[in-house]
Amino acid sequence: MITDPEFSDIGKGKSKPRSGWRWVRWLLVYPLLGLAGCHMLMTGSPVPLWYSERLDHPVVVKSLTDKTLVFASGRSVALPFIKRLPRNDPVFLKALKHGVEVGQDGEVVGLSRDHRTCGNDPFIWRDRRINLSDLAGFMDPDGIDNSIVLPDDIKDLKKNESRSLDHHGLPFLLLNKARKMRQIYDAAKARVKEQPDVVRSFGWGQIDQ
Repeated sequence: MITDPEFSDIGKGKSKPRSGWRWVRWLLVYPLLGLAGCHMLMTGSPVPLWYSERLDHPVVVKSLTDKTLVFASGRSVALPFIKRLPRNDPVFLKALKHGVEVGQDGEVVGLSRDHRTCGNDPFIWRDRRINLSDLAGFMDPDGIDNSIVLPDDIKDLKKNESRSLDHHGLPFLLLNKARKMRQIYDAAKARVKEQPDVVRSFGWGQIDQ
């Protein structure tokens, strides 16, 4: 029997298959795919998401007085429906962090971070636009202009609305509560229009230069 020399050399000089990539797949790739699949089943998205709304022409707030926001340019603006700002409130100050947007009607808008409260929500957080009059009125009802808003409405806000903070340092469902403030303001504004003799402590759309 004649032995084929090439046959006896099979495997010699050939590199062994790399086992390192196999471990990478087991230790990294497959677990990530498993986590993505679980996240997909729970939220409808394979990866966590985030969302941020924008402010139009934001201006930086340099400081606050009892009644106004003071911009870096020196200009100041009062918030409609608010006679005293919650200048030391951390929730209110967070909304000024990325600047504010001042509308032609005098309304001032900031940003508030809304963290997810449900495991089925794919968004970890959302930065939402929030009217600063709504936020200030909710966080400090005593600062609301009681020449516009009925004292009974202010009393109800103080008594029935929780302002306790979660582990993110924000009241639970803050944006929903801010929308309730807007309903109160709209009702007060309609009442002022019907009763022009009501004295207001501010002017809508008035910006102090």
